[in-house]
Amino acid sequence: MKTNPANRTIFLSDNLFSFGDGVFAVRVENGIIAAIDPWSDSTSAKPHDAEIIDLRGKAVFPGFADSHVHLMGTAMQLVTPSVRGVSSLDELDKAIEKSELKNDLLNKFSGIDLSEFPNRAEVNAAHLDRKYGGHPLFIKSIEGHSGLFNTAGLGWMKLEAGMEGVELDSAGRPTGVVRGEAYENLVDDIYDSYTEDEKLRGLGLAIADALSKGTTGIHCLEGYGHNRAREFATILEFNKTCAIDLLMYPRIGPNPTSEDFDAVVELGLTRVGGCELIDGAIGSFTAAMRDPYVGTSNLGKLYKSDEEIEDYYRNAFLRGLQPCFHVIGDRAIEQCLNVLEKLDAEMKGRGEIQGVSRFRPRLDHFICAHDEDIARAARLGVCAGVQPSFMRAWGEKGGKYEGALGRERWPMLHRYGAMTRGGMLIAAGSDSYITPIDPPLQIASMMHHFNRRERVSFDDAVLANTLGAAVLGFSEKVKGKIAPGYDATFTVLESTQPISENSPENTSVHSVWIRGEKVWPE
Repeated sequence: MKTNPANRTIFLSDNLFSFGDGVFAVRVENGIIAAIDPWSDSTSAKPHDAEIIDLRGKAVFPGFADSHVHLMGTAMQLVTPSVRGVSSLDELDKAIEKSELKNDLLNKFSGIDLSEFPNRAEVNAAHLDRKYGGHPLFIKSIEGHSGLFNTAGLGWMKLEAGMEGVELDSAGRPTGVVRGEAYENLVDDIYDSYTEDEKLRGLGLAIADALSKGTTGIHCLEGYGHNRAREFATILEFNKTCAIDLLMYPRIGPNPTSEDFDAVVELGLTRVGGCELIDGAIGSFTAAMRDPYVGTSNLGKLYKSDEEIEDYYRNAFLRGLQPCFHVIGDRAIEQCLNVLEKLDAEMKGRGEIQGVSRFRPRLDHFICAHDEDIARAARLGVCAGVQPSFMRAWGEKGGKYEGALGRERWPMLHRYGAMTRGGMLIAAGSDSYITPIDPPLQIASMMHHFNRRERVSFDDAVLANTLGAAVLGFSEKVKGKIAPGYDATFTVLESTQPISENSPENTSVHSVWIRGEKVWPE
């Protein structure tokens, strides 16, 4: 951290985002931008007690922010052995054998993608039983909405074959794959199998990684385990000393009571939802679709009724809370928009001119969207934390998305161009642990979208990673811009060329500043 007793700093930049050519002096006092003026080396207006930070030759942006992170889940993944990238039983076995397996605990792994295996059916509990006997095993899927267990793992989780979402083979035996509602019922038990020390160690690793990618703010969508209040407390306490600004959206459970909403208010929070699930994921065929997945009669799954969604919104709006839901399939998007339109009409009928837009309700992901969905969302003031790196990972022509949904539906995926043109409020997020916290990757993914019609300009992509997150978090008057009165929070890149050339992995972060203080590198 830098030391500046006078709390006055001048940042010099010849590549300041949203400013024209020339060198500018960003004058900062007590962590706030006081003024931005043209500069020359002959300028005589430099306060004698100001520190000069010369960033000429670098690209200076408002601090990058990630609008959708499961921070505790990311922390847990960072302390969990990974099998990400394996595509054969031999590779899977080698990855598992690197760990010292225990008999009396659930042995956890993360990142399996069953679609990568030539013979997906051979990756099952029977194979894991033969190799690892009574060691309870659980391997979390890459999309985070399903998992693979061996028989001992299924027993550890007390799963029954008849539960919906427990996959069976032709003989009626569990294959070890669990998805949908059955999997969601296990999430709390899996979270609780981690120790507090593991969680805190993982949180430290997650923040260090995020800083190295230029991240200055994270919207934390949290609330798993059987003691959610304890998890909220852990993150709020961690935030007191965290270098990055954390904004928490607490997930209070699938069937919350009015007391649960009151508890959020008592925590001093103004947001709720933590990515409350309305449907599942495309990769596990649980995202709720209007038309079936390719080669099936499966439409995915809606996890809530219209009445449950309406009750949730009413409880949130009554307390002035901004709600955040997880919606991926077009049927889930439509369901939430229908309910919001009903409530919007009620509010305006009572003379509340802004209607539901006052609360900026979040429908995060918003992946499978029709033109009318985007138009309706824009009219309602609906916001979305979107995941550009999902499309980069799985959206190539002939890729996993097209394989699940078909060629005809491919153009309706991750429609950032249409959302931007249609006036919908969006902000980029990673959904980490699903994809990494990496704003340069998200910017490049928006600019170089596989669907050319959905690409956005460099400036719009940057805004989705800066001001967009500020708007979603109701902090656009102090964050997300380089302007007088705003926090002196900057992400400084050595160059934007790797992003423009669609090789964001080569982006080099020069430094990260939060309210005038250098937080990375230390």
